[in-house]
Amino acid sequence: MFATNDSRAVRFCEEKGVKVLNLKDVLRKIAIDGLLDMGEMLELIRDIESEDRTYIVGIDDILRGYE
Repeated sequence: MFATNDSRAVRFCEEKGVKVLNLKDVLRKIAIDGLLDMGEMLELIRDIESEDRTYIVGIDDILRGYE
């Protein structure tokens, strides 16, 4: 099992038959299950982007988990 935010790594894992989780999917599941409220999720996303110097694509999709 591998978790990543890198779309090329996701494709590589899929080609090699390695189970992979995309960070966006993990965050959306957290939202759907209500493990964090929306404010906490936004803070987590900000922290991940800041600390890892990355950009999370699909934040709107993640936040739709709160609907």
